Amino acid sequence: MAVSWNARQMSLVAQADFADECAQLADVGFPFVEQARVLDVGCFDGEATVARFAPFSNVSEVVGIDPLPDAVLAARERAHDGRFSFRCASLDEYEGAPGSFDLVCFYHSLQHVPDAAAAAARAFELLRPGGWVVAKTADDEAKLSYPDPDHLMRRVMALYDQRMRSQIPHTRHTDRHNGQKCATILGRAGFSDVRVRVRTASTAGLDEQARAALFERCTYFRRGSHVACESLRAEMADLLEQWRLLFKRDDYFFLTSTFYVAGRKPGAAPRASGLLREERQDGLTVRAMGKEDLCAVVEIEMSSFDDPWSPTALLAELDHNPRACYAVALDGGAVAGYVGWWDLPEQGVASITKIAVSRTARRCGVGRALMAYAARCARRAGEVAAQLEVRASNAAARAFYQRMGFQEVGVRTGYYVEPPTAGGSASGSVDDAVIMALSL
Repeated sequence: MAVSWNARQMSLVAQADFADECAQLADVGFPFVEQARVLDVGCFDGEATVARFAPFSNVSEVVGIDPLPDAVLAARERAHDGRFSFRCASLDEYEGAPGSFDLVCFYHSLQHVPDAAAAAARAFELLRPGGWVVAKTADDEAKLSYPDPDHLMRRVMALYDQRMRSQIPHTRHTDRHNGQKCATILGRAGFSDVRVRVRTASTAGLDEQARAALFERCTYFRRGSHVACESLRAEMADLLEQWRLLFKRDDYFFLTSTFYVAGRKPGAAPRASGLLREERQDGLTVRAMGKEDLCAVVEIEMSSFDDPWSPTALLAELDHNPRACYAVALDGGAVAGYVGWWDLPEQGVASITKIAVSRTARRCGVGRALMAYAARCARRAGEVAAQLEVRASNAAARAFYQRMGFQEVGVRTGYYVEPPTAGGSASGSVDDAVIMALSL
């Protein structure tokens, strides 16, 4: 089968879904995986594989597999990044070692394999403990068409699924209802923390040209150009033309859904945050930060910094950064402040990323209690020093850290750069970052 088969439309679909794929990778913490190894099942010509993973500096190797020889040849010709390799094989033919990947991907490929349950089980075997499988898949039952008095959409789907699909080698085993089954398939294969996100595309608010493009994107593979029966191709062409005319109408509504499903292989190594223990001192309770604290922490973050972290950034630290440790101080059950640091054992350092106290609890010992707690946890983890950066102009913060025992050990010149104000009425400001360290 020539690689040109549907290559253009497959590329357009990959481009349209790129942002959602990146969001799924962020959701499973992929950017935090060091020296990540990836297996992309059904990579086709490699275009989407390279576009998807080349930007990640934490990736050490990406292996793409596909059963189409011409597609794999095209993938090899386009791969100029030494981290990528492509092999002509189906998943059951691929001889990867168990536990050798951090991520296994099925981007519109799980629905095409002969046995989705067996494919999920094989992915489970290939993943290291704590690794993730991610799938992007479809479900024809999750489509809407209105007004459609002649049931054109359903007739197109029925003709394709019942009479055409099995005649096309690439889709002989395709399950057009994989979306609703995918989470169960992963769960039965042994994956935990199974997550499902559904993204939709519809004609709502689109002009005629955009509606036509959506129609083409959702029907290109149903034309049956590789079906030998001419009368069957003609029947499908007639139905598709009638359906296409509906897309020209301003009052026609069509919706299609894409399922993004992920599951984690149990047994990951313990996170650095597992070192945090609940402690009580001076009327305060200091413990590991949980998601239930996020709302209060964000409120303190917003009131404490000119460039606060977003809720999603903080949540990503809690969920996915294996080096991250975050703790909160509670006063009467309410969050009075928080501290965060990264455990960097290869450097013997705990790098303080955040410390802030609510306005109503400042100058009451909360910051001191949090910093002392972080230092004790880092010492238990085997670190020999804590380190942080502070603006040179922030005299109060520098004095506080010095009282805690930190010493100034270096300067990053011009590290903090503020953009000009709106309208260009003022120039941007520049400030140095003072590096301070505490021996543990």
